[in-house]
Amino acid sequence: MRIRGVHVAFGVIALITLFVVFAAQRAGNEGERGGGNVGQVPPASKPADQVPVIEVETAEFDAGVIGNQGPSHRKLRVWNRGKAPLKISDVRTTCACTTGKPEPSETGILPGAESYIDITLDPFRIPGFHSKKTITILSNDPKHPMFDVSVSARVEPEFDLVPEEADFGEVQKGQSPVITMIARQRGDAPLEIKKAGQLSEDKEVISHPALECVVEKRPESNWAAAGHPEYAIAVRLSPATPPGEFGLKFGIETNFPRLPSVWCLAKGKVTACYTLTPSPPSALMLTKGGLKAAPEQIGGSLAVAADRPIQLSDVNVEGEKILAEPRTGETPEKAYIDVRLAPGTAAGILSQAVTFIVHAGDAQYPERVPVRALAK
Repeated sequence: MRIRGVHVAFGVIALITLFVVFAAQRAGNEGERGGGNVGQVPPASKPADQVPVIEVETAEFDAGVIGNQGPSHRKLRVWNRGKAPLKISDVRTTCACTTGKPEPSETGILPGAESYIDITLDPFRIPGFHSKKTITILSNDPKHPMFDVSVSARVEPEFDLVPEEADFGEVQKGQSPVITMIARQRGDAPLEIKKAGQLSEDKEVISHPALECVVEKRPESNWAAAGHPEYAIAVRLSPATPPGEFGLKFGIETNFPRLPSVWCLAKGKVTACYTLTPSPPSALMLTKGGLKAAPEQIGGSLAVAADRPIQLSDVNVEGEKILAEPRTGETPEKAYIDVRLAPGTAAGILSQAVTFIVHAGDAQYPERVPVRALAK
């Protein structure tokens, strides 16, 4: 077969096209090296060594201690290590408590020059004493058009809380230990702790299902400094806290305008002779087919497995939209609770709980497991 000139021409064009595609892909891969702060390669019309290159003082900026009466400012240094003006178009943030603004400039940062980002930290938008947020610097650096900087700060506290966390350590199931936290006024503004408990979505302090919190003002004779009130916050862990590690958030309501409520953490590990599946705080999800005995219904089964014979009693439901029945397991060390939607349940998202008691020998252990379902 004779090879015509037109065939040769098409072959040359195909080779050139493949080379261009390969070169573009390779350039793109080169531009993607270096982690999350990367972008596109320089435009073909501009040599690779004639572009701006951003360099930031640090990607982990520690603003130190800031005041609690109003916004504080810090400067984050920025350099242009390239050979074309560096223009910062915007500084975005993950929270209004920490914002950034570039130094005003008409020409941008010239090659080899230095500028800064003015970081503003507003303590009235920080719900506590510690903050760690991210700002993103947008610039015309083709390799790093978006550069992330983590900004951490500590707000000068209006009061001390000792200890800062309620760490219960390892707790035997059924026990109800208490940790007392002391709140001490620091500055001249009078301290008042009103109550403690779970924080609702609108930041209101309400009762906590797993923690009982009692607030009492300490006698003046026990204050560390005269004229500086102190409060004792007794945090009691519920005996119904399920086996396994836990981290429970609770709030302390104060009289300070900046801190109407403060987040705190209660943590530890509950040990028991049995385990729950699913393990709280994970909820038992009710689905169609979740019950082997009734696959056509929306339901599910909670499993209890122990290292000794067990029994379940006092199985109750917090609400009227689900039904729960105990069931013996394949061995004396296992038991189940079958949960299903009640007949006539209206469509919608369902959130309730099942309570019961686990009997292991002479010991009795209360349990509470959340239940979730989508009724159709």
